[in-house]
Amino acid sequence: MFIEISKTPIERIEEFVNHHNNWTQFFTKEEVKKMWDDDEVPGEDLDVRGVLIRKTETEDEYWLYLGNGGGSGWTISWAEKYFDDIKIYTSYDYKHYGDGWESWDLLSVDDYKKRVA
Repeated sequence: MFIEISKTPIERIEEFVNHHNNWTQFFTKEEVKKMWDDDEVPGEDLDVRGVLIRKTETEDEYWLYLGNGGGSGWTISWAEKYFDDIKIYTSYDYKHYGDGWESWDLLSVDDYKKRVA
């Protein structure tokens, strides 16, 4: 999964990942039970794999690269419900998926933050 950092600040994405991975801390026991009963839980825990750098003729684009063990549909639904300002792309709709993104430079989030500070 991919999130364009120029459209969503890295701190907001980190907030989303924390909320997604630790979601039961943000709701009451009753709300958590209802979410399980209604199948409205997030997908598997997200793993921030780094910041991809897409080089263009005019400037670099930065994309946060997220991984998970499955359930990306639930993750996207979670973002749409609780973080509607974040747009997550998958292999189905990521416009650069066929552009060799696997060979782009990859930074850690900390190195990205140092670079743009």
